[in-house]
Amino acid sequence: MAVRSTVQTVTAHLSTGEVAIPYWSLAADRDGPTLLVTAALHGNVVQGAEVMRRLRGAAMRKMTCGRMLLAPMANLPAVRNRRPHITSGPETPYGVAFGYNINRTWPGDAEGTDSARVAHALHPVLVEPADFALDFHCWPLMRATTALFNHAYPEAVRWARSTCVRFALGSSRPAGPSDAEPGDTLIRHMHRRGRRGICVELSGQYLIGRREVARGLRAATNIAIELGLLGGEPAGLDEPMVWLPDAPLESIRAPHDGLFAPAGLAP
Repeated sequence: MAVRSTVQTVTAHLSTGEVAIPYWSLAADRDGPTLLVTAALHGNVVQGAEVMRRLRGAAMRKMTCGRMLLAPMANLPAVRNRRPHITSGPETPYGVAFGYNINRTWPGDAEGTDSARVAHALHPVLVEPADFALDFHCWPLMRATTALFNHAYPEAVRWARSTCVRFALGSSRPAGPSDAEPGDTLIRHMHRRGRRGICVELSGQYLIGRREVARGLRAATNIAIELGLLGGEPAGLDEPMVWLPDAPLESIRAPHDGLFAPAGLAP
């Protein structure tokens, strides 16, 4: 079956001028659901961009129906800043005030902060058409690859299991934003609109790791297969997963203080 792949752009109107954010649009000849895959909503979490490059290659060979919208650098201004947020400086904490973290601004605001303006630009083009959103993030290297899901939504556990990553972390936050949170995360926003979605946290910021990309690609491929967009069977469904925080946790302290860096050794 022929698959049409085009590179398109979304123009965000920031306080400093316009920025064009590129994405891939893949469409099969047969109708089906639309899958949105996003990465780099924060400028230091870039591993999902390589996952998407490989997912596009697989989709060109195996896509059977529907549409994929792949945004490998969804928050391009933050990527160019090489820090979590568009406005982040060297000493800016990750947990900035609401409105500056793009993943607390959905569906965005045309007159808001630059982060909210990027979300506002992406929303009608990428989010509104999507039936399912897979959002890739990356947390620090000492935290393992984890699927984040919300018990409050039907099928959340099922989609977390479909990612087949090592850990799954559930929460039970309410469906709507609280008074202290004027905006939603992308996945909570999808749920509130009656759509579906899942977030996968790959391990390691500011880098791209071969094993993490492989884990992310399998998660994305499995989701696409479950949605019927790709042919074949999901891989890894028979592998064990650790469901947090239900599993017992242990703290392990190093015998010495200091800076610990990866040595390239397998655990």
